[in-house]
Amino acid sequence: MNPTRRGFLKLTGTGGLILSTGGAAVLLDACNAQTVFETIISWIPTAKSAFQGIVTILGPFLPPGAQALITEVFAALDVVTAAVNEYLNAPAADKATFLGKLRVALTAVGDQIQAFLAAFKATGNPLISVVLGLAQIIISTIEGFLGKIPLPAGAKVRTVRASIHFEGVTAVVVPKVRSISQFKKDFNSVCEANGQTSIELQ
Repeated sequence: MNPTRRGFLKLTGTGGLILSTGGAAVLLDACNAQTVFETIISWIPTAKSAFQGIVTILGPFLPPGAQALITEVFAALDVVTAAVNEYLNAPAADKATFLGKLRVALTAVGDQIQAFLAAFKATGNPLISVVLGLAQIIISTIEGFLGKIPLPAGAKVRTVRASIHFEGVTAVVVPKVRSISQFKKDFNSVCEANGQTSIELQ
């Protein structure tokens, strides 16, 4: 990346630094530095695997029409990748517009996952807590990305959602920017704690 003006450093509260260079956010984690946009693109395949894991353990309980909802989640993740690439390739004068599109795309992933969960009727199923925990990790990571994407002057930060619901149970969503290794560690910890090691991320 070749910034056109000198950036500034600011503590992020996530154990790292964020460097803003002409509208592009750069995450600094130990010796590794990459833009939040590169982080999102590299994370999408892992996010797909994570959601597929949720689908797998819910397999016996999938309601009619579930496949269409599953397809929508994967499609929403693909739209995020496309939106990032559009932003990166856009002329400088148009980047603010494409940032808006990326925010909408990220928000849509959380909405589609919630729509998928809302289709179930599995009250009392022991999988409810593990599914909520895994979905919470995916959505909190998305929300963390949203917090790192530059905002046009005067714009307000819009988060994905404050909570996620499944069969009458609610889990609070706390934004967290994760590297791929951190995401896998958190996801797998929930799997191991709930006896679902078959869907651990490799």
